[in-house]
Amino acid sequence: MFQLQVIGSGTDKERIPGIDIHLSDGDKWMFAGHEVHVIDTPGHTRGHISFYFPGSGTIFTGDTLFSLSCGKLFEGSPEQ
Repeated sequence: MFQLQVIGSGTDKERIPGIDIHLSDGDKWMFAGHEVHVIDTPGHTRGHISFYFPGSGTIFTGDTLFSLSCGKLFEGSPEQ
């Protein structure tokens, strides 16, 4: 029905079935004509990654950023 690709962390390739493109820290790729830089951001989960869009100076964390707090950690530690 839909022709799409699932993009995710290479760290999670064993525990999340169906990831078509595995990304790691420092990888760069194009999304809808925009360059995207992958940033490894473990802590919430071991395989958590964020996407930085240098053209607009924005970042997609896929999570909530807390001021002076780390929120809830499922697998990582505050140091991460």
